[in-house]
Amino acid sequence: MKTLVATLFCFFTMQSIAQTTVAHKPTFEYTDTVFYEGQVMVKYKILFGCHGWDVCYGSLPILDSLITFMKYHTKIIMEVGHHSDSRASKQFNIDLSYKRALSVVDYILSQGIDPSRITAKGYGESMPLNKCVDGVKCTEEEHQQNRRTEFKIISIAQ
Repeated sequence: MKTLVATLFCFFTMQSIAQTTVAHKPTFEYTDTVFYEGQVMVKYKILFGCHGWDVCYGSLPILDSLITFMKYHTKIIMEVGHHSDSRASKQFNIDLSYKRALSVVDYILSQGIDPSRITAKGYGESMPLNKCVDGVKCTEEEHQQNRRTEFKIISIAQ
């Protein structure tokens, strides 16, 4: 397994996500971190329109932070994976998840990241974080836990 010791900006910690989202600008603190292939770096609540796939303005600071990270660490190749809750059909959720992941990738590409360094994948409802699957009654908060965007390291180039 390839690893890379790199500087990680604090916006990749769950603690800083609330500050970043509220402040609408990233905070830069640096720590040395070891990254490895297959690692899911973050699980963010990227906001989209209801049943839509356009990234909402409030999520841009998170994505801008990722772009800064990718520009700084040019050896990392990433996957943007989006996950849905289980309230629509499996096919609808796969399609919606892919469109949302692709929307995130499109924004990242529009900011100058090489297309060979990032891909989109829609997981639909296939990887829930909790018990909320088809036929199980869940609260809105439980469904929200499953709606997320993950940034996964696919490979670290030589």
